[in-house]
Amino acid sequence: MARFITLIVAICMGLITASIADRKGYSKKGFYWYGFFVFIPALIHSLLLPNKLDTTKKQYQGKTLGYCVTSVVCLWFLFIFSFYQIIISGQIYRLNLLSNIDMLLSFSMGIVMPILLMVSAMLARKYKYSIVVYAIEAVYAVRGVIYILINLAGLGKGTPTVLTYGYLVADVFTAVAYGMLILFAHKYGVKSEKLAGSGAFLFVIPGFAVLISKLIPIVMMFQLQFYNEIELALQIAQALIAFVAVLFIGLFYQEEAKYNEVDLAEEISA
Repeated sequence: MARFITLIVAICMGLITASIADRKGYSKKGFYWYGFFVFIPALIHSLLLPNKLDTTKKQYQGKTLGYCVTSVVCLWFLFIFSFYQIIISGQIYRLNLLSNIDMLLSFSMGIVMPILLMVSAMLARKYKYSIVVYAIEAVYAVRGVIYILINLAGLGKGTPTVLTYGYLVADVFTAVAYGMLILFAHKYGVKSEKLAGSGAFLFVIPGFAVLISKLIPIVMMFQLQFYNEIELALQIAQALIAFVAVLFIGLFYQEEAKYNEVDLAEEISA
């Protein structure tokens, strides 16, 4: 009975999202399934979409909307997995987060950042907001790098271990990933520059950098046998989901760069 009610609710949620998107000129079928599986993000996203008849607003071109939707879905599940990881980690290690500021900050970032990134993907062309979100993640990663370097220099409290070096490399890759997204948002969003030369491959680098940053600590924990099976599975899932989310954010900016060229050509011909 509970499953039947859940199914009916999901169908209704899908229909609500599809109706809103259809009135604005978007795919009714696509937004139905979007709302069916992830109603809350889909509803907010459909409400934020510009009406296709509104010529005063920049419209989604090519695959840009599809890339945004994919990122939103991935980030929603990343948020859910991160939330479960906090609960499981607390049960496994008996963590008192309130007494460990670094751990509390780490877990808070794990929950807050997917939400902020999800909102930036929904808003899509609010480039300055996206830059702020990417900057928060990049600064937090740089903070981690500085903190570890201080420990390695013998000025910190902890004793460096193999995991310490793993986290150092992971933070460097994270900083690189979000630093590149800042560059993309500024160059191809705020400044609306066209794609120069054959630099299309650059847009997939942030995704792979995030994947590496997530996998390095996992691999090292696995080799050291310092893990719990459930927690390990959650971390692997988070790594893969984060990879797909950031990969499609990068591809979104690639599409933006392509259509900047088209818009520029149209302005010249006009």
